[in-house]
Amino acid sequence: MSESWHAELQPHNIQVSVLCPGFVKTRINLSQRNKPAQYKSDGAATSNSAEITAMAQQMQAVLDSGLNPEIVGRRVVEAIQANELYIFTHPNYRKMVQKRFAAIDAAFERSAASPLLVSVVDEEIPGL
Repeated sequence: MSESWHAELQPHNIQVSVLCPGFVKTRINLSQRNKPAQYKSDGAATSNSAEITAMAQQMQAVLDSGLNPEIVGRRVVEAIQANELYIFTHPNYRKMVQKRFAAIDAAFERSAASPLLVSVVDEEIPGL
């Protein structure tokens, strides 16, 4: 959606950016504390409390190793001032993303080779 808005709103001098953060030192894993009581789980549905505690500790360790929120905020300002569409906070994730995109590109190649889709392989996309 943000990519579409970026293109659609550009003629109106409205900028849209997409923040793609890695792990940031936040308390997002504790967000349950903000949930209204009527929507909180009574705990009866939880399977193994030791397992849940271990997962929570692991998540906290990951978040604790994340970037300081102030750095993320400064990066956001820097990117917006540069009119960047995508705002990344962790350039070290690039190889992982490239691997994912390679898999997506390979899937496009397989669909282009499908006899079922021969009628749309070279079809122009309106507006692009």
